[in-house]
Amino acid sequence: QKLALGDANGDGEVNAKDASVILIAGAKIGANNPTGLTPEKEAAADVDGNHMINAKDASVVLRYAAAMGIGIHEPISKYIT
Repeated sequence: QKLALGDANGDGEVNAKDASVILIAGAKIGANNPTGLTPEKEAAADVDGNHMINAKDASVVLRYAAAMGIGIHEPISKYIT
């Protein structure tokens, strides 16, 4: 099943929990370990589409989640820099 971009934990929402999952996965990659995520969750975690899961992806998710929290409803792609 394809997950929404940013939904790294697969719970149907994009929020700070996903950013945490992305940061942990990025740290595991940095230590040359598997992410522990399914391929679908890895695809959702690679928010900027650069084939790397890292803090940049988590940052996009946090900015998106913060905007949603104050009522700004824009696609997550608007937060990719």
